Amino acid sequence: MRRILLLISIFAVLPAFPAAAAEVDLRAENKHSVAVIIGNKRYSGRLPEVSFAHNDAAAVGRYVTEVLGYRKGNVMDLRDATKAQLEATFGTEKRPRGRLFNWVRAGRSNITVYYSGHGVPGLQDRRSYLLPVDGDPNLAEITGYPVELLYANLAKIDARSVTVLIEACFSGESPKGLLVRAASGITLVAKRPEGAAGLTVLTAAANDQLASWDEKAKLGLFTKHLLDALYGAADSSESGDADGRVTLVEVERYLEEEMSYAARRRFNRQQRATVLGNADRVLATVTPGMIAKSISLEEMQGNFTVKSGANVRRAPSTRAPKVAFLAKDAEVRVSGKVKGSNWYRVERHGRPLGFVFEEGKNLFINGKVGETSNKFTEMIISLSSNHPLAYGFFSIILVILFGILFSYAREFLHYMRYDFDKKKYSFFK
Repeated sequence: MRRILLLISIFAVLPAFPAAAAEVDLRAENKHSVAVIIGNKRYSGRLPEVSFAHNDAAAVGRYVTEVLGYRKGNVMDLRDATKAQLEATFGTEKRPRGRLFNWVRAGRSNITVYYSGHGVPGLQDRRSYLLPVDGDPNLAEITGYPVELLYANLAKIDARSVTVLIEACFSGESPKGLLVRAASGITLVAKRPEGAAGLTVLTAAANDQLASWDEKAKLGLFTKHLLDALYGAADSSESGDADGRVTLVEVERYLEEEMSYAARRRFNRQQRATVLGNADRVLATVTPGMIAKSISLEEMQGNFTVKSGANVRRAPSTRAPKVAFLAKDAEVRVSGKVKGSNWYRVERHGRPLGFVFEEGKNLFINGKVGETSNKFTEMIISLSSNHPLAYGFFSIILVILFGILFSYAREFLHYMRYDFDKKKYSFFK
């Protein structure tokens, strides 16, 4: 009877386990999601470089993997992409099924496409083009990749959602000078093709405006403020409703209030983001009341052992949700340090986990990962971070086994008595 009561008391605590799984819902939702991150910095010929394009791509890449939970293997990272690479990735007009189409799981994948680089107008058709690094801005219709074609081909993919983010302008100018000869007077209307329902599109500026750079953050002005918005600033009481969900309309409002204001004040120019899509669509979730600015990281590469237990959080803040726990002697890879703080970005088994805080330089022991690591601890950490449901059931089984062993041990000790006549321990019932 005592054993039955013990097991009932154990199962009474089971409802606590789903809460642990809830913390990683975002990562679970994006298990099969695919991202294409493009940073075009160095162009051929005499075209000026896009100074911070690689920084932009790295920052957005970190966001989709560490916050949205995209797997690194599902992120196409293209630096200084040629026209051939763009066509191979997104397809052409006659053959719209490129690499991205093949990577997507029908109806199960979300898609994020990010581009930072030059954009140019077509001198003949006056459409908007992404400019590959081997392209000629004066021959955009031949050497560029049409934005309309990008939208049209993305709309043909059976994805749960498609988000397109473009850090470029299509005025024929750049912060370093004109890209297109005799570009003055060109007016463009970049339209979303018919049948492209479900696309969410944000571009850095209107077609007749210049996309600015943030020299201090070393990012595009649009990218810097967009990441701030997605990390939670757009959900604040000033531009949102502080409900923990960052919607498209909140991002649009934040960009108008912050990015457009910064362009006017710092550069004396107009820059207003172009936004297309369902205004109520949720782009990100955050902990209500927590606003995390875009993160500036010092790159690191090293394997370390954890000296004491540490919580892993989704963002470098104690108010960010916990996504895992590192036990003592666990081995991790540290891939970055947040500038100006003791927050470190950590990885396990080739996948980003999140951020841990080192207090007083007492968290890590430097050392190479060896063959003598605690395999049981490795398994527990892997289960808790990547498979929370399995971790929950595994924990339940351990608790039940412990309860049964405790019951038998208690019964054993209850009946074990010292026999003074025989001068030894014996069972008495």
